[in-house]
Amino acid sequence: MISLKKARSTIFSTECGKCIKEGLECSEPIITQDENGLIDNYFVYGCDSEGRHFTKPLVGFGVYTDKEKTAYLGREFEFEDKDYISSDEINMDQSFEAFDKYSEVYPRVREFVYKKCDDEEKALLRIYLDNLKLFSGSVIYSFYEKIYPEFFEWVCKELEQA
Repeated sequence: MISLKKARSTIFSTECGKCIKEGLECSEPIITQDENGLIDNYFVYGCDSEGRHFTKPLVGFGVYTDKEKTAYLGREFEFEDKDYISSDEINMDQSFEAFDKYSEVYPRVREFVYKKCDDEEKALLRIYLDNLKLFSGSVIYSFYEKIYPEFFEWVCKELEQA
């Protein structure tokens, strides 16, 4: 199993690490796949210290984490160049707890991603999704949905069959 910590650290063993510049944030990995395997996809963005104002995603990259290889680098996105403002109420304790739960289930979801899920896997998928939404906030989560629709279409399809 590939932990979230391993997935994120693998970024820096590829050329993708150069995308993460000081003062910018890196998204959490959203899993897609191609003919070469699973890809952990990321984007880099700017954010103020309160987590209220965000830039559009600036650049994207993908890593074949299990192979420690770059899948792609330098993807650009079609988003309006504006200040994205969050109206989310931030509860840091809840946010940290949600991140911990997400981190815990990420490697397990990675094991069955894009397959037909049984009831236990659907429950894990719900935990994954609910906690990703909670700690990411509405702005970043909306970026995830727009950039990686194939992942969220799969999630919705599996959870609708619950």
